[in-house]
Amino acid sequence: MAHYAYMLLCSDNSIYCGYTTDLARREAMHNAGSASRCTRSRRPVKLVYYETFNTKSEALAREAALKKLKHDKKAKMIEEFKGLLPSEAGPLLFTERLVLHPLFDYDGEYEYDTVGGEAEITEELEEMLEENPQKRLWYVPWGFSLRNDADNPNAQYLTTPAEPEDDYDDYDDEEDSESEAEEGFDSAEKVIGIVRFSGMPVKGIVEMRFAIDSEYEGQGYTTEALRAAVEWVLHQKGVKYIDAETESQNAAARRVLEKLAFQVHEMNENGPRYRFQMPGSGRIIGDRP
Repeated sequence: MAHYAYMLLCSDNSIYCGYTTDLARREAMHNAGSASRCTRSRRPVKLVYYETFNTKSEALAREAALKKLKHDKKAKMIEEFKGLLPSEAGPLLFTERLVLHPLFDYDGEYEYDTVGGEAEITEELEEMLEENPQKRLWYVPWGFSLRNDADNPNAQYLTTPAEPEDDYDDYDDEEDSESEAEEGFDSAEKVIGIVRFSGMPVKGIVEMRFAIDSEYEGQGYTTEALRAAVEWVLHQKGVKYIDAETESQNAAARRVLEKLAFQVHEMNENGPRYRFQMPGSGRIIGDRP
């Protein structure tokens, strides 16, 4: 797992420094108002700089060093930064209760992720993805997590909402920063499931796999996440069908697909293969659970 020290540019031109293990999700949480008291009153914010480290201690040390820099120095670092920002490399998909986000640094850390079908990334393909980073979205897993924003009445807030503090530049928000958060932060930010594609569309067909932590089964989260993923796929060029294969004994997975208007396309040795087809007139995504 990668660890990051990062900087956000706030709406009042102040700069926030923090630590995280997921840049895109952390930026989204700041913009939702659930990550920090300081950024809550300075939205919208934009991720403008980050550095990557192998350990948490290294990233936290760098975060502390960044906070000590003068505003002009930080602004110059931001201006010279040439990194690919997650918000530019891939979208965040929001549903009523979830946020889906590409896991660019995924290393197979989730025990429940037993889904297969991922495409082998050859050296030639890797070169192509370096030149076209948007296409990497078809080759990395997408995680889905519970939302933590002020507009969600079911959200588990990381901090108690407070009155905005007086404006000040380059603030040191240690009380609310991820590096100082209580244990509740990890559970609130936890990736509870995976959606995975097996590569770019081939003859108009995209293959999709999915899995969810058993703790969150039976609550409609998988249906909600797959609906968002299907909507995203159908906005991409060259896609006519989405295929999903299930095991015969996995009745829950079959019910999820059938809710989303997938139909059995063929029977394989391990179980039915479902297909979602672009309707001839408008898109029809199944009813909410």
